[in-house]
Amino acid sequence: MDFRSRLVQHDPELEAVRTLFDELCTAALREMKLDTKHQRVDSTWLTSNIRIRGRLGLFRQTIRHFMLWLSAHQPSELPRLEGELRAWHRDFDDSWEEPRERPRHQPLIVQLARWAYHIVQEFAGDEAISTQEPYRLVERLLAEQCIITKGPSGDGDSADGPSERVEITVPETLTKSEGAMRTPHDPDATTSQKGVGYHVQITETCRNDGPELIVDFEVAPAHQPDTGRTTAILERLEERKLRPEVLYADGGYPTPQSLAEAEARQTRLCAPLNRNRMPASKMSRMDFVLDESTGQVLACPQGHAPLFHRDRAATPQRTSPFALFEATTCRACPKLALCPVQSPGNERPGGLFRLEMSRGLILRDKGYVAQRSDTWREDYRIRAGVEATMSELKRAHGLERLRVRRRVRVTLAVAFKLMACNVKRWVSCVLAPASSAAEPLAQAA
Repeated sequence: MDFRSRLVQHDPELEAVRTLFDELCTAALREMKLDTKHQRVDSTWLTSNIRIRGRLGLFRQTIRHFMLWLSAHQPSELPRLEGELRAWHRDFDDSWEEPRERPRHQPLIVQLARWAYHIVQEFAGDEAISTQEPYRLVERLLAEQCIITKGPSGDGDSADGPSERVEITVPETLTKSEGAMRTPHDPDATTSQKGVGYHVQITETCRNDGPELIVDFEVAPAHQPDTGRTTAILERLEERKLRPEVLYADGGYPTPQSLAEAEARQTRLCAPLNRNRMPASKMSRMDFVLDESTGQVLACPQGHAPLFHRDRAATPQRTSPFALFEATTCRACPKLALCPVQSPGNERPGGLFRLEMSRGLILRDKGYVAQRSDTWREDYRIRAGVEATMSELKRAHGLERLRVRRRVRVTLAVAFKLMACNVKRWVSCVLAPASSAAEPLAQAA
């Protein structure tokens, strides 16, 4: 434990651990003679050694955490706080189990919110305190869980200048927005649909005879979705010369951008593409006649050629190639309701209908068509094997609930568990020929 604490302190990015994982993986791949052309990826949720409480517990523990730090490191500053707050800290009792949120808790939460605001205002200009994590957690609590309204008090100006009224409102339900803190003891843990904690992305080889090997991992707060994570995975694998030709993933990973970026790295991202509810007869870009070399539209499903192609803004942050069609022709088309073209957004006669033709959208629509076939489904069945790896890591290695807190320590624990799993599979592969040779001798005896 002491070694791990020193390691985290001196190497917060865990570069040494990542190097150890990579070298172990490379040696195992070489001796096990595994093919890395096909890989599969999935994520699983895990939680650190924390106790999740409701709003009252979150406010109590965050303020208590700050008061303990202030008492230990800056005791001379305690008199700057309200006497009622100091008394609450002195008589603090955490032996009770917090019941479900009840109306009677609201006044207590509002009082704690006022104390939190008082702490933030009192020490905002004190660099020795305001730069420390306990203070910043109180500040974060206010920003995430409270609505602060400032305005003139209406009592006239004081000797120090215009007086100000501050109203602190606490919503009736706990805010679980993206990245919101749930406990001050592990502020890196956030909320997802599965619970409070972290997501770990795990990539392993597939389509080999015998044990497969975990080749990559990444730990992220739980609120960060799987969407688009494949780009970072492929970047790491490419650096280690382990880039797969095919990467199998579930429907949470692919986006048009990630499909295009994977193709640019000469990897096919094989994953089901979720499509919003729409008629089966709804057309896609694959129903248009395309020039395979340029990706430009030659003709629409009704045989009409576009007037021209042009790069234009698809979003305020991104430009994309578009095919533009004559508005009169599109409005007269009987298939307009089923066509993916976008209207000009106005009723001017000179407006043009447009169809975005970025490489990612072409790959997405091509995927819509491909995944309807039995061949694609048969090929994709291999992805399900990664679920067995997740089960093994949780049952045999205790991945689901860790005994540490904070992201860096969680990452360290995950890395050790994945390396242990790889070593176990490596040993199993090495011993397999010996056990196979011993079977005929045992039968002869």
